[in-house]
Amino acid sequence: MKAMKNIGPDTSNILIRTLATVNRFLSAVNTSYNPEFVVGNFARDIQTAVLNLSAEQTRKDGKIKGGKIVEQVMKDIPTSMRAVYASLRGKKLEGKAAQWQQHYEEFMAEGAKTGWFDMKDIDAQAKELERMTEMANGSVKGKLYKSFDAVTGAIENANMAIENAVR
Repeated sequence: MKAMKNIGPDTSNILIRTLATVNRFLSAVNTSYNPEFVVGNFARDIQTAVLNLSAEQTRKDGKIKGGKIVEQVMKDIPTSMRAVYASLRGKKLEGKAAQWQQHYEEFMAEGAKTGWFDMKDIDAQAKELERMTEMANGSVKGKLYKSFDAVTGAIENANMAIENAVR
């Protein structure tokens, strides 16, 4: 228990911190920041949803035995995707999309979001503050950071909208 309590960025050696940084970078560029991943991930998520829902509809002990929801789920995906994307961007929708937006916000409030444990040591936190200051001051460097964040944020939000719309 004592060893577990002492786990953190300040107690990790430089090799572990460096490898963790490389690992987070590789993960992000291959998933969250990769537009191509969005398409493939969407196809996989749809296939998994259809397979799982079909199985639950046809199994004797299925949770929705005899139900016919696969078709309705497929029809609702574009609307739910729009609702998730709007929520991620802080926009409010109306009509049927607003209902899906409410479902998504409840989903998130119940702890649906998963992510990584951010292990920044003091130096990394200082660099992040410096980066944020550059962005707030509107310097050339700050504008480049903002542009990068805008592009990667749009791709990441599209990926999250697609992934969570199917869920």
